[in-house]
Amino acid sequence: MKKVALIAGAIPILLVVAIYVLAQRGVHTMPAQIACTREAKVCPDGSSVSRGGPNCEFAACPNESGAASLEPEPTPAQKVTQVAIGQTITDNDIRIAPLALVSDSRCPNDVNCIQAGTVSVSVLLKKEGETKTVTLALGESVRFAGKNVQFASVSPQPFSKVKLTPLDYRFEFIVTSSHN
Repeated sequence: MKKVALIAGAIPILLVVAIYVLAQRGVHTMPAQIACTREAKVCPDGSSVSRGGPNCEFAACPNESGAASLEPEPTPAQKVTQVAIGQTITDNDIRIAPLALVSDSRCPNDVNCIQAGTVSVSVLLKKEGETKTVTLALGESVRFAGKNVQFASVSPQPFSKVKLTPLDYRFEFIVTSSHN
């Protein structure tokens, strides 16, 4: 009976010690993954940036000095479309089909990097018998069939402890009328 009482008295003491040790070491949890809305901001140079980071803020435009952009938000003529590898979408009469993820060197959201990195995707463009295969990096555009097709954004955002497969990616394109 003394052994049972001794064990029953020791258990609360062991729990208190374990809690104290964990509190001193600090319990580390994985950062919460944040899903940002899928929007694109068109930059003055024609490229676009998407939302990201812990506050879902737009990334800075290339050569942008932190001042607020005076560029308007995309108009209905700049319809943003989303597609995965193996799927095809049509926007402004142009069919867009991502063929393969070429590279993803973006910095994970939970890591501090020296460079932001980018994503490149091989894309098949089609319109009325005209076909073109191009590789576009994030923010780049190509002129095709009298239109500009821009690789506007990509999701999901990378995290260091999450392994993405090519089928996890969703690519967004903006197709606009060419002014040239």
